[in-house]
Amino acid sequence: PLSAIAAPAALMAKARPGSQGGTYGGNAVACAAALATLDVIREERLVANAAEQGRRLADGLRRIAADAPAIADVRALGLMAGSEFCRPDGSPDPEAAQRAQRAASDLGLLLLSCGVHGNVIRMIPALVVSAEQIDEALSLWAKAVSSSAAAA
Repeated sequence: PLSAIAAPAALMAKARPGSQGGTYGGNAVACAAALATLDVIREERLVANAAEQGRRLADGLRRIAADAPAIADVRALGLMAGSEFCRPDGSPDPEAAQRAQRAASDLGLLLLSCGVHGNVIRMIPALVVSAEQIDEALSLWAKAVSSSAAAA
């Protein structure tokens, strides 16, 4: 159990010392685990990997979207990427997103739907994801998008 609060110094200065706490305030074991985790992130270059694999993921999703009229937009930041499904008139198409999500699941690719209208399928791979795993996910996603469009 460990937590942290991050805010601008001016905002934090308004709270009295010790007022920001809870049951996850940390203990020696949790602090040691957190420090070890930070060491792994640094030593294994996981931030750089996230940036590199995130670009690979976004580029691949955009290539797939170029051949999929139902995907109106691909948004990505680091390793979080979303494919937005819309109808030809630009309105959200949650049904198309659900078909693609189910098709991906049938292929073994587990994805989340999100967005106000449920029309965005998002991918959030782990920080340790490899290029080969990104490529495999993209291959499965391309098949899922294609089969879900054919089923429409």
